[in-house]
Amino acid sequence: MKFIEKFISFLESKKNKTYDKGCAMLYFDFPDFKKLTDQIEETDIYTKDGYGIETEPHVTLLYGLEPEVTLEQVKEIISELEFSPVKIAGASLFENEEYDVLKFTATSSNLGVANRKLKELPYQNDYPDYKPHLTVAYLKSGRGKKYVEKFSGMSWELDPKYVVFSPPTGEKSQIKI
Repeated sequence: MKFIEKFISFLESKKNKTYDKGCAMLYFDFPDFKKLTDQIEETDIYTKDGYGIETEPHVTLLYGLEPEVTLEQVKEIISELEFSPVKIAGASLFENEEYDVLKFTATSSNLGVANRKLKELPYQNDYPDYKPHLTVAYLKSGRGKKYVEKFSGMSWELDPKYVVFSPPTGEKSQIKI
């Protein structure tokens, strides 16, 4: 299967997908993102279960929102927050037996504040420590280290554009900031 066919299949797998929990994510315009992901070799990409190259660069503010959390509740919290530029730097990995998650650390004065405020809503997840990051790609296990080296020293300062709330139904609602 050619790469474009795999990519179309990946996008289709994400359409109408439901989840156990909801999330709130901070989105950016990131013009260099495609240039970054184009440097990843197709043979290194982990594509099982719809994983692969991230297609929507974002920083998750909170994953694990319970099904009863509404768009209105998330909007209310987001409306109380101010978002400053986010520095994206420090390529690194989350590693497990199946795949490597290639990511960059995200730092800003208010990402932690947003996470804490959203945790006032009903939520549950297995990650008590918030580590803001921007995922680039899911790679086959052991293949990520070369990209950490390759992307070492790269950084960007990105202006947040909007927040997306995605309940467990998989729908996505854009919230102005």
